[in-house]
Amino acid sequence: MEFFMKFTGARTIRVCIENPRGLPEREYRRADQIIQPHQFGHAVSKATCLWLKNLPPLAPTDIVEPVRKYDGKRWRTWVDAGAKAHTSKCRSKTFPGIAKAMAEQWGLY
Repeated sequence: MEFFMKFTGARTIRVCIENPRGLPEREYRRADQIIQPHQFGHAVSKATCLWLKNLPPLAPTDIVEPVRKYDGKRWRTWVDAGAKAHTSKCRSKTFPGIAKAMAEQWGLY
């Protein structure tokens, strides 16, 4: 949380802080936008929060239906990386479609 808060106080004109749902929403404030990879061409669900300073909300670029797979206990939509999908390193990745949308939509700012 301390690392996250350093970005909230950054002395820059524009900031986007990306973080999964969780502690920042409870300890700081609600996110300005919550996006999903399936809004940017990846057939998975993974709520990702964006806190924005002087940037418009990110517009979806390629909406696809999330793939659902039953793992024996529950339905999952995080299936693109197979069995490794539930490691913290894999879950923390930024999807290329989201990164591309950020670059294209905010790059000229």
